[in-house]
Amino acid sequence: MSALWITDDLYNKCRLALLDELKKHSVKFGDFTLRSGKKSDFYVDCRPVVLTPYGLQFAGAVIGYNVWQKFGTLDTCGTGVGGSYLSAASALSVGGYIIHVRDSKKEHGTKKKVELPANFNDIIEVVVVDDVLTTGSSLAVCLDALKEANIKAAGCLVLVDREEGGKETIEDTYKIPVKSVFVKSDFNNYQ
Repeated sequence: MSALWITDDLYNKCRLALLDELKKHSVKFGDFTLRSGKKSDFYVDCRPVVLTPYGLQFAGAVIGYNVWQKFGTLDTCGTGVGGSYLSAASALSVGGYIIHVRDSKKEHGTKKKVELPANFNDIIEVVVVDDVLTTGSSLAVCLDALKEANIKAAGCLVLVDREEGGKETIEDTYKIPVKSVFVKSDFNNYQ
């Protein structure tokens, strides 16, 4: 299967449906402390949407389409839990291999930090996928692990960019593009 089955019209419908679901169930305004320790009046938790069958299907189609259109590959690597859901959904929607980077190296079994698919030799480069981008720290951990494993990253794709400098940090540090499906301003009229 290939991302080519997702037409522009279908992509736009899935993107708008996903945006609507994120607005209803994932975006909150108020006083929040983020994982980075920063304070914010805007919070996004994509899990309530991507943990539903329809949300995961929308996300898979949207991520898969963007990975193909913006990077010319179907293979992805999810960061942590949020990115792993999206990476798997993309693979189920459009095909492509998945690489998984653990938060820390396993202390048992093969003791791997980077988990590879059986046909790893077929992978030329991957797109690192995450649900929300703030500072870029999750992407950086994943990119460093891929580099250590001699796996090339074509770029990064996030579902929501909070527009707080993470995109620029990753692009400047790793010299790869960072793209997003949605940005904070997509949610500005929703309070």
